[in-house]
Amino acid sequence: MSAWLRLFRVQNLVTVPGDALVGAAACGGLVAARAENVACICLASVFMYLYGLVDNDLVGAATDPKERPLASGEISLRAARTARTVCLCLAVLALYLGHGPFLVLVALTVAIQLY
Repeated sequence: MSAWLRLFRVQNLVTVPGDALVGAAACGGLVAARAENVACICLASVFMYLYGLVDNDLVGAATDPKERPLASGEISLRAARTARTVCLCLAVLALYLGHGPFLVLVALTVAIQLY
């Protein structure tokens, strides 16, 4: 369990919804949107953050320091790929429930893959 908490860098998760909230406020959508829609979009951003973290560690598994959960073998590459897919699916579901912009999700996914 500790390896998964380190992989997902749980201590940073509280900072993630702030980006979505600031973005919604900047375009005036925060005032017009329903609270549950904003919450779902924030949740989608958390899942995309997790998706990006796992993807980054998958790419660097062979070269990362051995303290990292994938590099040390504490978490298998297969389990990490499954977790990454689950995070993406949960982000899509949260965005769907929150009536969020799917084009942004697609663009973010492409950006994560290119990074």
